[in-house]
Amino acid sequence: MYRRTFLGTAAAGLLGLALSSTEVAAASEVHLDELIAMTKKTKPEDLAAAKKSAAEAAKLGWTCPTQGHQMHWIGKWNLTTHKKGERAQLTMLKGGKVKYESGAKPWFAEWHALSGSGNPMLMVLSDGKKEVYFQYYEWRKGAAVFLSNYSNRKQYMVLTARS
Repeated sequence: MYRRTFLGTAAAGLLGLALSSTEVAAASEVHLDELIAMTKKTKPEDLAAAKKSAAEAAKLGWTCPTQGHQMHWIGKWNLTTHKKGERAQLTMLKGGKVKYESGAKPWFAEWHALSGSGNPMLMVLSDGKKEVYFQYYEWRKGAAVFLSNYSNRKQYMVLTARS
């Protein structure tokens, strides 16, 4: 129990959140470290592996929507990249647009989701020149989103909801 609480609190600290007591209780169950470890072992660009990853993530409390209406993506987010620990505040808008807060480095300018045949959704982020595919994991109806690079599972981003 203490390990789980510590991991949840550490994950919340990693995400840079100022949490209320209710959110701390919810964050103690995030299992972010376990999700990261599990996705790093997932084979890149393999849809069967993506389905298996979605099933494993569900055991940790994360969901992988199969249809767009199940996603809670539109809204304001705090973004942290794994590669350099870069942070930004941004807003995901309808129509695939992204709005960055002042001074934030724009990593991607557009997004769209791919779904079909009951497979886990893939999030496509584009900077205008190139597109990168991510497997989309969601915690508690959009409280947090974990994006695992579909072709390089060691690269990922964490987004936490902000008001």
